[in-house]
Amino acid sequence: MPGRLSDADEEYLKALKGRSLKETRDDDREFFEAHRDDLGQDKPLRAKWERFIFGRPIECTDFLAGLLLVLERLFGQVNATGGPQPNHPLRPQVA
Repeated sequence: MPGRLSDADEEYLKALKGRSLKETRDDDREFFEAHRDDLGQDKPLRAKWERFIFGRPIECTDFLAGLLLVLERLFGQVNATGGPQPNHPLRPQVA
């Protein structure tokens, strides 16, 4: 990927090294989307970026339980980023 990064991209990567990687920010997602194809050429690097951006994969043998876990994570990400919050919390139940 050398030679394909703008000065702004290089500054972003320098700043990324110096901060906590526990939560992603908008600029992290923007960088990933802008360089998704380039990252695809290095599978281990792309896997690290995907884990950073999307979190750990949810593995489950029950489809409904897995779907509920995915929705729970999605709503958690929306709430963490200051997105719209429902008037009442969702409380899914598996019968």
